[in-house]
Amino acid sequence: MKASGQRVVIESPLNAPDAAGVQRNLRFLLWCCRAVKLRSGHDAIGSHMLNPWFMDDSVPEERAAGIANAWAWAPKVPHWFFLDLGMSNGMKLAEERCLAANLLPSQAFPWKHVWLKEYDPDSWNAFERGEWPPHTKGFKVAQPRPALDSCPRCYSCEHCGQCLCDRPEG
Repeated sequence: MKASGQRVVIESPLNAPDAAGVQRNLRFLLWCCRAVKLRSGHDAIGSHMLNPWFMDDSVPEERAAGIANAWAWAPKVPHWFFLDLGMSNGMKLAEERCLAANLLPSQAFPWKHVWLKEYDPDSWNAFERGEWPPHTKGFKVAQPRPALDSCPRCYSCEHCGQCLCDRPEG
């Protein structure tokens, strides 16, 4: 494994129409971070892997705060935009911030567009097969709360039937 010590922010979609799509997008992020670390030695992170644990992506104010939080931690760090799953609105905002900060591609690739299927075909193929990276076997990333298909009154999971609204008061 190479070691470069250079930090890289990974940009990829997070939001999806359902919980399975969010899980798929988080699994894609893990493959992207793994590929960047193993192939280039860069220290990769995707802020959307962390912020959904404490910020509600479905509330516009919290989404904006989460995006600002990511930028505050890495304002001059190169951004790599993985486009295999498309360019989300959050990714577009990140790209606009990179441009506004004069982080242009000519300055030692501060941000660039990448396709995992070209950068690391083995990782892409594993992702396409529905696999999680080896160190995460059986691991499921907690999905952002509230779930996109959760109860709109109490935000509990409809999949497991634990809607708090249906529980007796007491």
